[in-house]
Amino acid sequence: MDNIPTEKGVTYKMTITVKGSAAGNIHSKLGDWGGGANAEIPFTTEWRDVVINYNSTIANSFLLLQHGDFVGDIWIKNIKFEKSVGGKKSTRSYIVLNATAKSAEVWDNQCWIKLGSFNKGDTYEFSAQVRADNAAKASTQIHNAPGSYVHYQAIGDVNFTTDWKTVTKTGAFSNAGQSIAFNLSEFTGANNYYFDNVSFKVNGVERVKNGSFDGTDVSSFAWKRYGGSVTTPTITIDSNYVLLPQTRPLSAQVKHDTLVYAMSRWINGMMNACGGKVKAWDVVNEAISGGDSDGDGFYDLQHYNGNDGDFFWQDHMGDLEYVRQAVRLARQHYATSMASKGGDDGKLTLFVNDYNLESDWDGNKKLKSLINWIQRWEADGVTKIDGIGSQMHISCYMNESTQTSKKNAIENSFRLMAASGKLVRISELDMGMVDASGNNVPTANVTEAMHQRMADLYEWIFKKYFEIIPVNQQWGICQWCATDSPTNSGWRADTPVGLWTLDWYRKHTYAGFARGLGAPKDPTGLDRLTDDANKLTPAPIYDLLGRYVGTDFESLPAGLYIQSGKKYMKK
Repeated sequence: MDNIPTEKGVTYKMTITVKGSAAGNIHSKLGDWGGGANAEIPFTTEWRDVVINYNSTIANSFLLLQHGDFVGDIWIKNIKFEKSVGGKKSTRSYIVLNATAKSAEVWDNQCWIKLGSFNKGDTYEFSAQVRADNAAKASTQIHNAPGSYVHYQAIGDVNFTTDWKTVTKTGAFSNAGQSIAFNLSEFTGANNYYFDNVSFKVNGVERVKNGSFDGTDVSSFAWKRYGGSVTTPTITIDSNYVLLPQTRPLSAQVKHDTLVYAMSRWINGMMNACGGKVKAWDVVNEAISGGDSDGDGFYDLQHYNGNDGDFFWQDHMGDLEYVRQAVRLARQHYATSMASKGGDDGKLTLFVNDYNLESDWDGNKKLKSLINWIQRWEADGVTKIDGIGSQMHISCYMNESTQTSKKNAIENSFRLMAASGKLVRISELDMGMVDASGNNVPTANVTEAMHQRMADLYEWIFKKYFEIIPVNQQWGICQWCATDSPTNSGWRADTPVGLWTLDWYRKHTYAGFARGLGAPKDPTGLDRLTDDANKLTPAPIYDLLGRYVGTDFESLPAGLYIQSGKKYMKK
C-alpha cells in the first residue's frame, strides 16, 4: 500500500484481517525505504483481525509486507488504518432491554415499536442505532397491540453487534397491523439490547415519538421480559462515551476500480480453472427483488436492507454497471483461457438466473421485470446476455383451481421467455406436493393419487416447454433434486422433490419426466417372455435397479430382469 497520508509523530492503529495455510508472521514496516516503524503481524490458519500500532516517523508512508521466510499461502482481505485523535465526551440517552436466556421460543423476550395503524402495502423506513452485549439478531413480526400477533414477516432481521451501529430497513408491509415486534431470544443466552435514535416512517410520515430518548416520552415503545408482562422501557441517561474517528473514506472511483479488480480476479480464476471446458455460466444470479420503489411497474434489483450478511455489487457499482462489467469480464477471460486451444471458439453462453419467474400471484411480474432489466443492461450496444434461467422450484397442488392458476402462470412464463428471443433454460426444477387444504405434504404422506398428479405435472411442463419455446431457444432442463429431501435437509426438508426415493427407487415422477421427454406412456421394452422351462444361459442377472441377483434364473421369483443387455420377464 502506497501514499498513506501519515503524519510524523502520530500513532496509527492498523487492523488487518489475515490467515495462512499454516501459522506464521508477516514482517511489516510503515514508512519509506529510508526507515519507518516496524512490527510483526502474527497469523493463524483461521481468519482473524490483528491490531498493530505504529508510531509514524515520517509524513506520507507506504506499508511494506514481507514474508519470504514463510512457506505456504497467506490471505489478506482487509487493511484499515485509524488515527488517534482527541475524542468528544458526551452523554447518551437510550433504552436498554435486559433479556433473559431463551426458554423455548425466539419471542420469549420481545420489544415493540408502536406505530398506530398501517395497511398492507404501506411503505416503511426504519433506522436506529443499536448494539448488544453479545452479537445477536432479532427477527421481527407484525402485531396489532403488543403481544397480539399478526404475521411473521415484518421488516426482516435486525443485527446487533457489540458496538453502536446504525441499521436501516425499507420496504412495504406484507400485512396490516399496529406495531412491530422484535424477538429478543434468537440469541439463546441472556443479553442486553440497546436502542437509540429510533425512527420509523410509514408512507414517509414519522410515527415514533421521542426516538432520540432525550425527553421522557416512551409511549412509542413497549417490551416484555420472559415471565413478565408488557411494560414501558426505562430511559438510561448520563452514559459517557467517546466519538471515535472514522477511517479515511475512499472516492467513488477508487471504490469502483477496486470492485472491478476483485470481480475480474474472481472471474479470471474461474475461467482459467475450467480451461474452456465449461461453456455456460449464470453470470448473474437472483438479482431481482420483489419490490417496486420507484413505481415504474417493474421490480427493483436487490439492495442492502440492513442485513450485514448480504453483499450486492449493485450497491457499489450501480444497477447497470455491475452486470455490464460481469458480462464483459466473463467474455474477456473466457477468450484468454482459450488462447492456448486455438482461440475463442464463440461458444460461451451467459445466463441470468432467478426464481419465482413462474409466479401466478403477480402475473409473472418478476419475469417481466427481469426481461426489462436485460433490455436495460444491453442498451449500451456492447453487453450481450444469451439466455434466461428459470429455477422453477414449484409445487403440485391437489386443489384444482390453484393448480390451474399455477399452470397458467408457467405457460405464460414460457411465452414471455420465448418472446424475449433469449435462450431458455429451466435451471433448478423440483416439485413438492400441497394438499387440497393448502398444506405441504411430507414425503411419507404422499398418496398414490398425489404421485400420479406430480408425474402428470412433470410431463405437462416438459411438453409445454417443447411446444412453446422455439427449438433454437431451447437450451435444456436441469432437475434440481435427484432424490427426495431428507428430514434434516436445509433444502425443502422432508419434501418429495426427487425422481428417486432416498433408497434410490424410481418414483412416478421419474416416469412423468421420461414421458415429457418423449418416452411411451406404458413401456414394456421386453425382449423375451420366459418361464422356468426356458432357462437362460448362465450369465450375470440383474434386477431393474441394477443389482446383481445371481446367474440361476430358475431360482428367481417372478419379475423383470436384465441379462446380457436384454430384459426378461419370469412368470
